[in-house]
Amino acid sequence: MIVCVSGHNRSGTTMMVEALRRAGLDFGRYEDLDPTVLENMAYRQVSSRALAKLGPGKAYDLDWGEEGVFAEAWDAFDRELLPEVEAWKDPQAALLALWWMRKLPRIKWVIMMRHPLECVRSMGGDDEDSGALLWALYYRRVLATIPEDSRLIVQYERVLAEPELEFEWVLDFLDLDADPEKMAAVVERGKRRYEA
Repeated sequence: MIVCVSGHNRSGTTMMVEALRRAGLDFGRYEDLDPTVLENMAYRQVSSRALAKLGPGKAYDLDWGEEGVFAEAWDAFDRELLPEVEAWKDPQAALLALWWMRKLPRIKWVIMMRHPLECVRSMGGDDEDSGALLWALYYRRVLATIPEDSRLIVQYERVLAEPELEFEWVLDFLDLDADPEKMAAVVERGKRRYEA
């Protein structure tokens, strides 16, 4: 099994990575991660290259089937060059879930979800209507492409309100034996930062 933590930007994915690292999940060497958002740079580049080839907005279209675009991005980062990890974080990966699941069939997805207006405001966006529309298109794609038994959608606001309970569900979904209280400390420690 490999785990991908994904979700719209500013939905709590970094908080989830910090919590899962406390649970013992290996996201790779710290030097392989972007230190500000804890994304594995090699995995992120596969998604970024595929999305760049698709062009603006195309990733949100449920009908595109450009297998070659993703294959080309994947070939640029041969699997042998991708670090061996138990998990990685990439908000863009969920938009390419069908292709990631073909390459890594045992993926489990932890999808963070936050209220759309809170995401937009957290990113400093002024156009709430466009931001909310992109949020809706993003999660529509997630729900349409990732099978229910391969995904767990975690509501950001519930993690802040009841972290131990939410982390218990995450641990159960991933079949991990860890202390949800230890994971919840991440929420308490960084609550102000994540509510910004």
